[in-house]
Amino acid sequence: MIIWAVGTNGEGSSHVVSALLDCFFASDEPVVHRVFITRNSLLDKKLPTSVFSKYSANIVAFPAILSIPIVHLVIKMLCFLIWKPTKLIVLDDFPFYRIPNQTLLLHQPNLVYLYDRRLLWKVRRYFFSILLSPRTHVVVQAEHMRLKLLESYSHTHTTVIRHSFV
Repeated sequence: MIIWAVGTNGEGSSHVVSALLDCFFASDEPVVHRVFITRNSLLDKKLPTSVFSKYSANIVAFPAILSIPIVHLVIKMLCFLIWKPTKLIVLDDFPFYRIPNQTLLLHQPNLVYLYDRRLLWKVRRYFFSILLSPRTHVVVQAEHMRLKLLESYSHTHTTVIRHSFV
């Protein structure tokens, strides 16, 4: 299993993703083969030292330039040409284009709620709609986000999780 969290840098999402990674690595036989993060991001700073030191061979920290939105978007759009992971968990709001068998943790409500009319959010929602495949399993943090995802993108392959693990 591959976990992609390169775009995770917000306070709340870093906390949730750090707790998830702690859970993934807590089992006696971790199922995670690689975790991709951004060096010096909030997530990088929140990862427990015990997890990082014990599983440092599994964690790849990319330079911060890869988390710049346009660079990150290009990676998400073109990655399918050279990379074919069999199980992928994406923890940073935007799925990979044309990668089957991926699970996306969607943190950002502005991607499903259309209240913010600024150009930045219009562009982000546009690219989200291109990247989102009907086969992508999306995990959201509240029932209202699941319903709004269904309404805004007609996406039905969605699960709601609660924050009881953090």
